[in-house]
Parts: sequence; structure tokens; C-alpha cells
Amino acid sequence: MNKTNHSVAQINIAKKLLRTTIFIFPIAVITGLLMAFFLWLLDFATVNHFQYMWLIFLLPFAAIFISWLYQFAGKNTVEGNNYIAEINQPGSGVPATMKPLIFITTVRTHLFGGTGGR
Repeated sequence: MNKTNHSVAQINIAKKLLRTTIFIFPIAVITGLLMAFFLWLLDFATVNHFQYMWLIFLLPFAAIFISWLYQFAGKNTVEGNNYIAEINQPGSGVPATMKPLIFITTVRTHLFGGTGGR
């Protein structure tokens, strides 16, 4: 009888593992594709920056525009886009509007020769 209980428990664990895998797989694929697209855009921006070196002269205007975007769309960016403190607070996190904004402005910063990090 003890052996039967172990078999049922193992089947339940296998079902939970399969269900979790089914839910996680599409999320992992989408995340991987987004990261590949982001790295492709960074590479594209870097290649174009070195191909058109005159873009460096537009860096101040790009920085003003990016700063304006953060003031307009990023409500909580008074202290920069460091959301570590907000993420650790319960019920808080990075606002949905900031995610694409950080994505776009990072690529734009690299295009114009700024140092935005990866």
C-alpha cells in the first residue's frame, strides 16, 4: 500500500511539472526572441553609429529628447530609471510604460554614441 501512495504522489508531481513546463515554455520563447531582437537592434545601432560618425553631433539633441521622454512617459523617473528600490517594495515594480521606453531609449543612446550600457 505504501508503494501505491508513492506512485500516486509521483504521478501528481509529474502532472504539475508538465503543466508548469507547458506554461513556462511560451514565456521563455517570447523572452528569448525579445532579447535577441534587442541585441540585434543594439548591434544595428552600433554599426550605424560607426558608419555615420556625424551622428555624434546629434547626441545632445538625442539626450534632450530622451530626457523629455522620461519626464513625459516615465512618471517616477525623477531620480533616474533605477527601479531596484521600487521592485523590492511590495505592490510596486517597473511601470508598464517604462519597459518599452527603456528598450527604445537604450537603442537610441547607442545609435547616437552615448554610453547606455547593455
